[in-house]
Amino acid sequence: MKSARAESHGNVEFAKKFCTIIIGTIGCTIMLGVIMAVPVAMIIIGALYKNDCKAENYIPIYLIVAGSFGILKNLSSLLQRCMNKDKENSEEQNAKTNPFDSTLNCFLFAWFIAGNVWIYRTYNHWSPDPSVGNYCHPTLYYFAFWVTTATYILLGTICCCTCCLGIGVAIFGKGQ
Repeated sequence: MKSARAESHGNVEFAKKFCTIIIGTIGCTIMLGVIMAVPVAMIIIGALYKNDCKAENYIPIYLIVAGSFGILKNLSSLLQRCMNKDKENSEEQNAKTNPFDSTLNCFLFAWFIAGNVWIYRTYNHWSPDPSVGNYCHPTLYYFAFWVTTATYILLGTICCCTCCLGIGVAIFGKGQ
């Protein structure tokens, strides 16, 4: 941390280096392991209720595919982090992304959009009653709905924090 401060030529450059250090730490790797719980839960819920959503048959498929590719993405990130750990210029190596991750990110983004369509268009048009045609198991639907909605909440929180950090750097960085 001290070397990042000493090598920086201003607060903005220090903020960039600070974020790079935080992202590359072991804490981030542990967090990656914790984050694996969500994709595993997506696969389990999707598989358990695969045939229990007549209102929108793609919701359980969405969960299974998103969970599977989410695990693949997390493992790919972890592998890349481990491979770059011992190399020189580790900050620069961790900042680079490989084409596989880029392709995977594009697929996950497109699949997320598709899942949004399937989940939100069914919002007021499903029933927990198994005897009707628009049945969807409540556990399946609510899990898919809240995983998707939580993603938006997390993105909004990250955007707000980033804006606040930028404003703080702009305000307090002028004194130097």
